[in-house]
Amino acid sequence: METDEKQTHWLTEEEVITLLRSENYNPGEQAEAIKGLLGLRRKGIIEELGILCVEPDQPITSETIKNIKVEYIVIKPSKALMEFIREGKKNEN
Repeated sequence: METDEKQTHWLTEEEVITLLRSENYNPGEQAEAIKGLLGLRRKGIIEELGILCVEPDQPITSETIKNIKVEYIVIKPSKALMEFIREGKKNEN
């Protein structure tokens, strides 16, 4: 029994960087947003960054990357960022 369901795959940070450096992948604003999130991850503002993609049948390489479509971006803010947000909300009240 065949389904039309898409294959999904959580990309590693290394795969995301490969994806963004690829000449074949240029979704414009989406790529810029992911680059910004990776920068926040490096600075420790975001603890985890998960990117869910629709996966081609082959392993993710510079050739197959053009078939990938980002479905969801999931971030886990750092504890320091959450504290900063909480403090900001307290100050608003």
